[in-house]
Formats: sequence, C-alpha cells, structure tokens
Amino acid sequence: MSVLQGAHRFEALVVGTSNRTAVTAGRAVANAPGSAYNPLLIYARPGMGKTHLLGAIAHQVFAGYRRMPLRRCGCRYHTTRRLARAPPFAAPCYLPP
Repeated sequence: MSVLQGAHRFEALVVGTSNRTAVTAGRAVANAPGSAYNPLLIYARPGMGKTHLLGAIAHQVFAGYRRMPLRRCGCRYHTTRRLARAPPFAAPCYLPP
C-alpha cells in the first residue's frame, strides 16, 4: 500500500466531459474487482489523470477487499504476458480475453 498516493482518491478526482466514461468504468472496477471491465485499459495524453484514476481504484479496492493482492504493472508487462499466451495464429495486436 505504500506505493499509493494518499491524494489519489475518487473524492479528489476532477470529473469532466473528457474523463467521465473512464471514471465511471473505474468506479465499476473498484466496486466489483475482476468482474467489470476485466482487464481495464486506460489510454490518454499525459496529464489527463490516468495515475490518479488508477490510484483511486486501488485505494477503493484495498479498502473493500483487504486481502486482495494489488499489483501495479505497466502496459508493456501486461501485453507481453498476454501475447505469450496467445494462440500462434493470432494477429500481432491480439489480446485474448
């Protein structure tokens, strides 16, 4: 839990037209980890609040599911692991469910 920033919570997140969908999806993930938007992929320009949103999700999951392990990994790590399990006929950008 020490990696998470205390200010990165849903209450402090500024919600606007550009991030409303992402915040709604983030809340769904935080309220039902592993069942909603699994995996959740977030893409945006720098400075749009991706880190804040992911921190808010992690804080809420940790508060509701104290025993659930949280793991922070970058996109390259996640994609590489997914592609390693993809069938050989898959397209280069294929991500299995």
